[in-house]
Amino acid sequence: MDQAAYVSRVLDLHRKLPGALARVLRDDRRTAIDLYQRSIPIEIVENAFTLVIARTARRPDDEPLDP
Repeated sequence: MDQAAYVSRVLDLHRKLPGALARVLRDDRRTAIDLYQRSIPIEIVENAFTLVIARTARRPDDEPLDP
């Protein structure tokens, strides 16, 4: 997968996260590029986003997520 496709996929996954903005921020794009340059497999990124969704769904509404 080339860089443009990878970044596009990461940003698309990010936009689907609960509470995510509908638009892409510059820092989000930089992070996606950094993940590509560090050769992080897209499957790892997808799994990480799945974990974020699961953690968000399981917490009480008034309890903030740990970093």
